Amino acid sequence: MSTLRTCIALAAPSDDENGPAKNALEAAVGACERIQRTPPYADCVLLHRTVYLNCLLLPFGLVDAIGVATLLITVFVSYIFSALKTIAHSIDDPFGNAPNSLTLSALTRTTERSLLASWGAPLPPR
Repeated sequence: MSTLRTCIALAAPSDDENGPAKNALEAAVGACERIQRTPPYADCVLLHRTVYLNCLLLPFGLVDAIGVATLLITVFVSYIFSALKTIAHSIDDPFGNAPNSLTLSALTRTTERSLLASWGAPLPPR
């Protein structure tokens, strides 16, 4: 994101033609930085407690309705909730370096090359 900030800073403030695009780009980078700085701890704790509480209380709610199949249904539902919790944990940082994170380096490089090309500046090597 620092490269995007550098590209935005290079834009001439008096350039009326690119002014709205520059403002939109600054707003998008600011929104991404807010997402990155938001601590996911509270969400993780809430999700963790909700999943385990639901898995703990689910058999008591199902035993009268389905009887013997309660164990099977509870294991299946608990597995699904645990899988969703794992997925939520893996995507809580979309700007990281994990394989499922956003490809920010490619997006930044493309944006930088587009901005430099529109300004007539020499392009960096790929």
